[in-house]
Amino acid sequence: MRCPCFVSVCVSLMLSGCLFTAQSGGGEDAGVDAAVEVGESSEQTCDDGVDNDGDGDVDCDDTNCARKSCSADVPGATCADGGAGDCVGGEPVALCSDDLDNDGDGLVDCEDPDCARRSCACAAAGCVELCDNQIDDDEDGLVNEGCPCDYLGIGMGVCSQATQREVGRCVAPYRYQTDESACDGVDNDCDGAVDEGCLCPYQASSLGVCAFGVTDTRQQCGAPAGYSTSERCDGLDNNCDGTVDEGCGEICSVPGQPNRGVCAQARERGGSCELPSNHQPVEETWCDGVDNDCDGAIDERCRCAFNGRTEGACGLGQRVIPTGECLASFYQQEESICDGLDNDCDGEVDEGCTPCSYLENDQGVCAAGKLVALENCEKPPSYTPDENGLCDGLDNDCDGVTDEGCPCLYEGIGVGACSRATIDVTGLCQPPMGYEIGGVETLCGDDRDNDCDGLRDCDDDDCDCV
Repeated sequence: MRCPCFVSVCVSLMLSGCLFTAQSGGGEDAGVDAAVEVGESSEQTCDDGVDNDGDGDVDCDDTNCARKSCSADVPGATCADGGAGDCVGGEPVALCSDDLDNDGDGLVDCEDPDCARRSCACAAAGCVELCDNQIDDDEDGLVNEGCPCDYLGIGMGVCSQATQREVGRCVAPYRYQTDESACDGVDNDCDGAVDEGCLCPYQASSLGVCAFGVTDTRQQCGAPAGYSTSERCDGLDNNCDGTVDEGCGEICSVPGQPNRGVCAQARERGGSCELPSNHQPVEETWCDGVDNDCDGAIDERCRCAFNGRTEGACGLGQRVIPTGECLASFYQQEESICDGLDNDCDGEVDEGCTPCSYLENDQGVCAAGKLVALENCEKPPSYTPDENGLCDGLDNDCDGVTDEGCPCLYEGIGVGACSRATIDVTGLCQPPMGYEIGGVETLCGDDRDNDCDGLRDCDDDDCDCV
């Protein structure tokens, strides 16, 4: 009868099984002066492929083997991970904090590389998760957590910088967005284009409408709505020369209208004094750099570049009511919070922070919690249980959708009906009510720019007005 148990010398043979002395061999129980009878009462032969004690568990699947040597051929070999699995050689994991050299290699506990690699008792000696195997190296119940992966499997943008929560679960990186609304200099939506739809200076000019160019998918700055090589007499500097409506009719005053904003650019046309076509009588929505509703404030509620910068939180500035001042809610002069943003607008995100997953949720701002104590993940300051109209370019409620219910520019156009679109629950900017597909104005009596070319009704050549 072969005796392949957790000691190396078979001293007697009995009807019930092998009798061994633990003192005579090496391995996990080396140095213990005791005799152990291995019979059918408990699993002791841990590498013979037989359920010796009849409990339905074989070898390392049996808890009786979990802390015992599982091969007489490899002194000191134990069942992998201290439980079910294959044998692994060297210093037993269960004995990495007993001040003994259990495998006889001259190294004790965490001095032994076997322990440093496989036991969390040796955390200071390198108990970290390795990404080159399928083993729970740091013994936290997860395999390969924190290892790199490719979110969505497309290999572009921030998706290529994702990490695993565990094997087979690649979570969205905390700068991921379904659209490119953050305007932070990276490819947030992983389509191969950076900051498409974000503001840029057209033809490198910040004068007139050129300050409102829009970045396209090729990273080129496209012409803004309202741009023209000649003036349109609409209260805008269309040709970006620093002068508004040169060569147009004489400026006049419309009765009942204040002499400010675009109202101060009314012109004589056909014997009457008319307001320019970019006048908005109720609310500012065009975000074109002028005071469209003549209330003394420019582009209130519109996105703006805080301190003239477009990086990070500065690119998420918003003009406030009633002054039109550009403020950035998440700007910090020095970065101190972990929220997935470049708060100090220096091109680096969350420097000095240790991110963690708030509420164990890896989406949106929850992926940018701040580790303030061992296993204590602090709530990100931008977190809210529902988006609730918080339009800041972040997924605040961590449901995978950014700014649902918030206004957006349909097809990146900031004039007319396109400036009144709304982000739906899937994160897409939906066509606004009244929008005319095809870019041709056909509703010529509703006082709206339905085809988003900056011209309303009879000012638009599409309308055949008498």
